[in-house]
Amino acid sequence: MNIVNHGGATNGQIAGLYFIPEAQFALAVLTNSEEGRSITGAALKRALKVYLGVDLVIPEPVETPEEELREYIGKYELPLLAYELKLKKGQLMVHENPRGGFPKPDSPPLPVAPPMRMAFYEKDKLIVLDEPMKNSLGEFLRGPDGKLQYLRLSSRVLKKID
Repeated sequence: MNIVNHGGATNGQIAGLYFIPEAQFALAVLTNSEEGRSITGAALKRALKVYLGVDLVIPEPVETPEEELREYIGKYELPLLAYELKLKKGQLMVHENPRGGFPKPDSPPLPVAPPMRMAFYEKDKLIVLDEPMKNSLGEFLRGPDGKLQYLRLSSRVLKKID
């Protein structure tokens, strides 16, 4: 099943829009909560079960040696948001850095989420292990030369800058 989705957020509001073209299914979830990521994910899981009879399977993380994780460390950026991936005790961690500027240029940044653990479930594909993005899936995108270029996470594609 292919789920096409996009999320959005502003101060105090988080939304998710999900499409499953082959099932002619769509779901929109709008929240007034900084915890909206958890709410939108839970709503999708429940809707899939109720309307399509499908259990959303969360991939099982696999242990990845620290030396293999080093390639993924770095900063990934968009104009309004950046993620920095670091290693801590052999675990890949994502640190969120909201920059502000939305919905107005002088809007302050959204609150910073605590660092979250990430784990791979297959080559270049990962799952977030901690709230507020728990069970969010991401992937690294490579260029023709095989070098890491982007991180796709939370419905966004962020360019690797170092």
